[in-house]
Amino acid sequence: MKCSVIGAGGFGTTMAIHLDRKGLPVKLWANFPDLAAALDSTRVNSDFLPGITIPAHIPVTSDITEALTGAELIIIAIPSAYFRQVCERIYAAGRFSSQTIFLSLTKGIEDETGKLTSQVFEEIFGKETMDFFAVLSGPNLALEIARGVPTSSVIAGASPEHLQVLQQLINTDRFRIYINDDAIGVQIGGSYKNVIAIAAGICDGLSFGLNTKASLVTRGLSEITRLGVELGAIPHTFSGLSGIGDLIATSFSPLSRNRTFGERLGRGEKVSDILSGTRMVIEGASNSRSFYRLAKTCGVDVPITDQVYQVIYESLSPAQCVSNLMGRKLKVEIY
Repeated sequence: MKCSVIGAGGFGTTMAIHLDRKGLPVKLWANFPDLAAALDSTRVNSDFLPGITIPAHIPVTSDITEALTGAELIIIAIPSAYFRQVCERIYAAGRFSSQTIFLSLTKGIEDETGKLTSQVFEEIFGKETMDFFAVLSGPNLALEIARGVPTSSVIAGASPEHLQVLQQLINTDRFRIYINDDAIGVQIGGSYKNVIAIAAGICDGLSFGLNTKASLVTRGLSEITRLGVELGAIPHTFSGLSGIGDLIATSFSPLSRNRTFGERLGRGEKVSDILSGTRMVIEGASNSRSFYRLAKTCGVDVPITDQVYQVIYESLSPAQCVSNLMGRKLKVEIY
């Protein structure tokens, strides 16, 4: 199967390398010509995957028509802020058939609308294409996958047939793939965990211990589950790889950009200084606002998200954030 990976960030580049290792023909598309030229020349994505070589026979291009031509599988690995724009470019290019399979690696929701990537995709490509659309999520620290460290992920979508095709296509002895039909839950778990990971990073920046962090992550999972179920997800999805699995990895790993962002906030750095000083997209920063709004609309209690939102957008101090959470009315432990 001929594959095209749209997006040359850490996970997109990793997936292109992964598919190449499986012997599949793959092209890699970068949005900016200078980035595409640099990757094609140096064969190293130094910003995202230092020390990992992109095989010389993987074409790297910024021409989206060239990248898509002949593709039977199109993998979209774009930050959520640009997902709609890039999907519109893919649709306009027209280099796909009614049998082309699409797989989204995007872990985020559209900030302005609060829509999942699947909902944005359906708006652009039409309802009839949704049997050919799936999402992948889980503990997906790109550098670890590129290094061949064993991990697992889950792919979710509407068509069991196409899920099984993707499972066989992507699975290896180092990257185990599960499938399920709860695409809503998988997307929410994969995006919402970024918000909780920022809170976990704030704990690190304030030099708290593992008791604090474990408590916060556990209660964060409760928030994810509450809002996810309200939005149509299946509860047990959040006990799986795209829920607790991704949440643990993102909240505890030094490779996690969201956790690191939170740690710097906890140390007293300003939001604007952190965001302006990195080329990486901090999905949790915008998603904290998206999930905050969604929770308010749905009437769902999300206290950790409320505090993260206020730290990022209302200049609440991290220390006050902690006091607000710890001083809440006592309650029974329920989801």
